[in-house]
Amino acid sequence: MSRPTRPPEPEVAVDFEFDGFQLGDVFAESVKGRVPYGSPCETALLKKSKRRLIMYGPSRCARARFPEGTGAVFFLPATGSRGAARDEEPIVAFAWFGGSWFTNRSEFPVYIGDPDTSASPKLGAPRHIFELYRPSSPRTLIVRGHPGDIWSLSDGIALVGFVAGPMPDKPDEQWQTLLRFYERHGVAR
Repeated sequence: MSRPTRPPEPEVAVDFEFDGFQLGDVFAESVKGRVPYGSPCETALLKKSKRRLIMYGPSRCARARFPEGTGAVFFLPATGSRGAARDEEPIVAFAWFGGSWFTNRSEFPVYIGDPDTSASPKLGAPRHIFELYRPSSPRTLIVRGHPGDIWSLSDGIALVGFVAGPMPDKPDEQWQTLLRFYERHGVAR
């Protein structure tokens, strides 16, 4: 008599490697000095959530454009440190939108542009679902919080972005900052 097999454990955000870094790595040591991460497009200090976002965009960035039409956002703790010490913090969460930079630079099981319906079978049934929009948004994004601190974002047809790491289960200032960046820097289709 054979024993029933257990379903595979869901993926966990901290287990993924993205272009040579993982959640928990110190941003200054693992990311900052490497190409194409030398010049962020913009940064944002979020006082309510006590996080600092370092953002790289594919267009409309004065300093440098991130390659392959991709947007990338690093979430670090906002500790009040100044200067270079601000970047001596661990990566708490990581988001990417559009493009293909991370398609071959990670083992993440779903990709930008995959059908909206492909996230849940590979990432697990969502525990949280909400809509993300601003009054000026051209379209609403659907955010799904999967097990293991993994989030998928879709436009209702295709997957347009992902977040790995702990995030709020409602559209707070972190999500609104991501949406603004997504819309402003040409990642939106």
